Amino acid sequence: MMSYRQFLFILSGLLAYGGLDQLGLAQAPTKTPPAASSGSASKYHGREWIKPPPEGLFPEEGTQDVEDAAIYEVVASKKYVATDRDLKSQNHVKLMHDDAVYFTGHYFRCPRGKTPYLVRAVFGHGGTGRYSVRRFGRKLLVEHGSLGRSDAANKSALVVNLDFEPEALHTLVRIAE
Repeated sequence: MMSYRQFLFILSGLLAYGGLDQLGLAQAPTKTPPAASSGSASKYHGREWIKPPPEGLFPEEGTQDVEDAAIYEVVASKKYVATDRDLKSQNHVKLMHDDAVYFTGHYFRCPRGKTPYLVRAVFGHGGTGRYSVRRFGRKLLVEHGSLGRSDAANKSALVVNLDFEPEALHTLVRIAE
C-alpha cells in the first residue's frame, strides 16, 4: 500500500511534468502568478520574489535537475531568519555547514566537493506540492508546483548543495486548479 507521502511525491511529479494532462485528470491549465510590479501592493507575501527566467534560458538540452538529495527546505521555525534577514536583499547566500544545519535540522548532509547555499524559493500551496531545482551552467531555476484554487505565492527558502556558485537565480510557482 502506498503511503500518503509517496502519493504526494508521485502527484507532484505528475504536476511538474504535465502528467495529469496525459492521464486526462487535469481540470484547468496551470497558472503562474505574475511577478509584482514595482510599487504594487501585492496581497501575496512572496509575489515579489517570483522571477521567471527569460524565454529559452533553460533549454531542454543542457539543463540538468539538481538531485532531490541536495535540496533541503528551511524548517518553519527558521523561515523568518532566512527570508527576512539573510535573503532580504540578495537571492542566495553561501553557508557554512553549521549554518545549513541550523536552517534545515540535524539530518543535513553535504557531500565533499559541494557547498551549501541558502536560496530564495516561493511556494503556492505547500501541502500539495513540491520543489524542483534545475541548473543551466551556473544559473538556477527554483520551481514549486502544487494544487489549489488560487494564485498564492509565499516566501520560503531552500538550502541547496552545489558544486558552483550561482550567477543567477530564477523562481517560478505553478498551481494546477
